[in-house]
Amino acid sequence: MGYNATVNTKGLWHLDNALTDSSGNGYTLSSVGSPGYAAAKFGNGIDLGATNTTKSIYINNAMGIQAGDQTCIAWYNIYSLPASDNTLMQKSWDAGNPGTNSQWAIELLLTSTGLIYAMVIGNPIIGGSTIEAVSVGRFNMVGYTWKNSTATLNVYINGVNKKSFIANTGVSANYANLFIVGGEGDRGTSVPSRNFLSAIGDEVILENRTWSDDEMLAYYASCLASIPSISVSNETGVVI
Repeated sequence: MGYNATVNTKGLWHLDNALTDSSGNGYTLSSVGSPGYAAAKFGNGIDLGATNTTKSIYINNAMGIQAGDQTCIAWYNIYSLPASDNTLMQKSWDAGNPGTNSQWAIELLLTSTGLIYAMVIGNPIIGGSTIEAVSVGRFNMVGYTWKNSTATLNVYINGVNKKSFIANTGVSANYANLFIVGGEGDRGTSVPSRNFLSAIGDEVILENRTWSDDEMLAYYASCLASIPSISVSNETGVVI
């Protein structure tokens, strides 16, 4: 059960007692804080702890995705709401030209009220928007798509596009090539360093294209129906 990699899949982490990449690209994740494993949406998942102060999983690698189109999805069972913003996922990259638009970060955060906050940071683009709340104590599918040509970020909760916004002119940033689940890497760092999430995480997908609303909803529906996912011509790896 779960997602099957396609030609567009850059990373696929089932997190079933291992941090290995099932995309075929070899992007095994690292961890900080020694997280364990627990029962999750699909078998086991990564257990970041009920009172997490240091635990996260990550990779310091651009994985062939710079500022291009991308889709990222993960499943989370939130233990409790944080006192301050905690990071669900962060994808950042640095092509080696400080002060130019090669430094970017896309980040989804869980706020103290349960709302999700999404932001895009870069040069010359910055933008942010608050999305609706997610439930505590059950698995929710959270993800985003980024369309580079229009600087558009779409945020999805349980298969539904809850927010679409275009990032606006703003300030520069200097990030490493980090992809993080359950934490945040500050500018210039190569490991997660703050905003650690208290949750169980499962089935993380990263692709180098922008899924459509229909594809996102179809994937979510296939998971609810317990239908084994397969690779089909729409390239999302789910049956539509």
